[in-house]
Amino acid sequence: MKIEIPSIIKKQIIALTGFLLSGFVAAHLLGNIMIFFGPEAYNSYAKKLMSLGPILYLMEAGLVVIFLIHMGFTLALIIENKKARPIAYKKSPSTKKRSIASRIMPYTGTLIFAFVVLHLLDFKYNNHYGMVAGKLQEGLYARVYESFTDPLHSFLYIIAICAVSFHLAHAIQSMFQTFGLSSTKSHPYLVKLSVTIGVLIALIFGSLPIFVMAKEKAAQKPKVSFYDTSKEVMHNET
Repeated sequence: MKIEIPSIIKKQIIALTGFLLSGFVAAHLLGNIMIFFGPEAYNSYAKKLMSLGPILYLMEAGLVVIFLIHMGFTLALIIENKKARPIAYKKSPSTKKRSIASRIMPYTGTLIFAFVVLHLLDFKYNNHYGMVAGKLQEGLYARVYESFTDPLHSFLYIIAICAVSFHLAHAIQSMFQTFGLSSTKSHPYLVKLSVTIGVLIALIFGSLPIFVMAKEKAAQKPKVSFYDTSKEVMHNET
């Protein structure tokens, strides 16, 4: 016996799982900004997470399940909508008014999925060693630092973060609508709130690789001592 789940229930499940994933993004952001405070602070944060032991693995497993449910029901809803409209209708005025973030949701979602897989392979399941200012160091900070000193890696990271930003900018306001918490009066404010959160996510996450690259560039600059400068001046005078 095939159980049919109503579209509205699917949308609510997508919204709920999306909300939980948004919470994870916020928590992940709070942890990642520790990179601004140096290796000790960042590695201490990483060690505290690892010290959770089985609880951490349960949390990670829960995130995977939530992520798969979110993707699965989203895909099911897309297929359902395609079947309901096998022939594309002429775009209505309401469709034309849809934001860019709304239109590219399937694409940003796919990009985020690819990013998460690569991100895990790069940081979680890779060795925690890396070059920091020309010295080999141990710890997650060193691994992240070395990755962000690669311009291509940083560029792709920022692109992925922009995808997350666009996705959240639409998803948050859409969640309120799905649960009937949005009205004609409150909708414009919810849109602004969603966009603001999306922009903040992009700016803070995006600043991480920029900060690391700037720090690495500063570390590579040759240091000229006062003694060396004095000798150069004396040489020029003679």
